Amino acid sequence: MKKNKIYKPILLISFIGLFFLNCQHKSKSKEDRKISYERLKTSKINFMIENAELEIDEEKLFWPLYNNYEDAVNSSQWKISKKLKKYLSNKFEGISEEDAFVILSGLDSLRKLEYELNYKLYKDLKIFLTDKKILKLHVAEQTFIKKMMRKWSKNKN
Repeated sequence: MKKNKIYKPILLISFIGLFFLNCQHKSKSKEDRKISYERLKTSKINFMIENAELEIDEEKLFWPLYNNYEDAVNSSQWKISKKLKKYLSNKFEGISEEDAFVILSGLDSLRKLEYELNYKLYKDLKIFLTDKKILKLHVAEQTFIKKMMRKWSKNKN
């Protein structure tokens, strides 16, 4: 039961990371994508600040830790998704068992890494934040993700 509680946020973060990587339209330039990403990140920061009710001194300590965590997770997701894109384009035709094993091992390693990074973030935040504020931050992040997913699905239809 505990493993399910731990893996759900990790899987959700993995999905979001892969979603961001795959959602970028090829017609957009790298600069346009960077601007879109920065705008999304700014929206996320504002949403989390409003909902988590952090003090100014807590914010100064929180954001560097969170940004490092997010960068580490996103870079590891990018490496795995790059491997997957090659096979997604041809719907897995011609993929060998060895390649499938390598990809699945990479996904497993990614999950383990995300768990370790998540645990490290929690331990680092625990030094200067209460459990209640950490939970508020977590809920704010999940709420933002759900809000964005709803918005994207409405825009797609």
